[in-house]
Amino acid sequence: MRSQQETRNVYLVGLMGAGKTTVGKALAKRLGYRFVDSDHEVEVRTGVSLATIFEIEGEDGFRKREAQLIAELAELRQHVVATGGGSVLRPENRLALRSARSTNGRDMTASGHCCRSAIRARSCANCWRSATRSTARWRM
Repeated sequence: MRSQQETRNVYLVGLMGAGKTTVGKALAKRLGYRFVDSDHEVEVRTGVSLATIFEIEGEDGFRKREAQLIAELAELRQHVVATGGGSVLRPENRLALRSARSTNGRDMTASGHCCRSAIRARSCANCWRSATRSTARWRM
């Protein structure tokens, strides 16, 4: 049986194009978790592209949808979640992501690992090694 810490979500936060989805899929496979890309999930739920949402509702409309989704995802366990590039701009999203804090005070959020970028994590031996362990933990 996995401990509560081992069943928490892992959140990948970074700029658009940083490699969150690529790293997230590999990490989820390695951990035996499910992978969710929040931008893709917003598209699936609305039935339209992000560009269409931005065009009709503007950035604020999209960010509201994104915040609702992140709050829902924070309630799940055993997921690797690639968040949208601007998701951490809203305080409520940061609060929801902090709900992933483990009992030992370490964040399971990958945004603050030593390389500060998911793309560099693939080339940094320390980060990649950590990212591929079954008990991956990164400090915020």
